[in-house]
Amino acid sequence: MKFEDVFPYEKDRYPQLIEYFETSLRRFPGFPEVLNSFSRGGCWSFDDCGINIPDGEDELMREGPFAWAGNPFIIRCPEDFEIIDFKMFIVCFELAVRVYIFNHKDQPAENLLKDMKTLREKYTDVSWIKEHCYGEAEVCDDQLVLTGEYHGKEWGEKWYEKYGRFLRFDDIDEIVNEAGTKL
Repeated sequence: MKFEDVFPYEKDRYPQLIEYFETSLRRFPGFPEVLNSFSRGGCWSFDDCGINIPDGEDELMREGPFAWAGNPFIIRCPEDFEIIDFKMFIVCFELAVRVYIFNHKDQPAENLLKDMKTLREKYTDVSWIKEHCYGEAEVCDDQLVLTGEYHGKEWGEKWYEKYGRFLRFDDIDEIVNEAGTKL
């Protein structure tokens, strides 16, 4: 089973995001390492694709996690990233866990389920997101050159007012279960 088969959103709108999960499900170190890294609040990128969590080091305010494909060392513009919200981020990980378990029935799933529970607890808590993803950092311009400015508490407040306060996670299970019927 492929991740793309259960992806519940417009497939042609999110090719980079799909590629990231397909890559993590088929490559070493593979999906368990990727999930564990994200559950600890980190990231995991491959040479040719990645998904990152916004943090204070981003030069632009972002709506949520963003996926990319291609050479990560090329300077990119915001339109080069597929920006998703935190609910979609969790839905994708939930479905990737199901695909991984489906494809690896012979391997124990306890650690995967534990890491998924941790990821879900963190990334459905808007105050945790605000504290860990939108904090103080040095500001870069659009060429990733440090400007000498710093993001402050107001930066996180701006994200919260524009996006965070509208995040709702109550239908995640419904979306995942509906998409998971394809397994």
